[in-house]
Amino acid sequence: MKTLSRLSILALPLIIAAGCAQAQGTGAFHPAQTDAEKTMLTIFDAQKSGGDIFRALRDYKHGKGKRKVLDYAPLVTNNLAKAVEKTDDSIEGQQCLAPDGKTAFTCPMTRTRTFDVVFCAQNYPESPVFRTLSDNGARATVSYTWDGTTDHAKYNLVKIKGLWRLDGVECAKTGKKYNVQ
Repeated sequence: MKTLSRLSILALPLIIAAGCAQAQGTGAFHPAQTDAEKTMLTIFDAQKSGGDIFRALRDYKHGKGKRKVLDYAPLVTNNLAKAVEKTDDSIEGQQCLAPDGKTAFTCPMTRTRTFDVVFCAQNYPESPVFRTLSDNGARATVSYTWDGTTDHAKYNLVKIKGLWRLDGVECAKTGKKYNVQ
């Protein structure tokens, strides 16, 4: 009996740790707390204040400007930037309708995406809240919401040279995925 109770006491920290690891993926949304969540908040703030991060990176690549590219480049991986650009390229030049709903014209680049890739929405969320679904120190998955209940998007982040970078985006409502298998 004494052996069993000693084993139970020794196992208690492992049981608690396992419970905490499980709870990490099902926790309530909250203001950014972890480093990965804070990185997402930084990306949200950059997107709100400076415009479309991915268009700025694309413009810079094609020699059309340097709009805060030095600030944006460390926030996302090259693979994600390429995935978004590939999606933009595939819809650029498609037919768009004028506001009258009848007149068709070729969509310019600025009109091809009707939503923001970072927010997975047309409008900026006023008060985004986050939760970390997984984090092993090298990779993390973070989700966000603005209504406090529904995952609006999931973000895959990777740690490169000690800094978190956005590597994949999965929009919940539209099902659109960027650099996500």
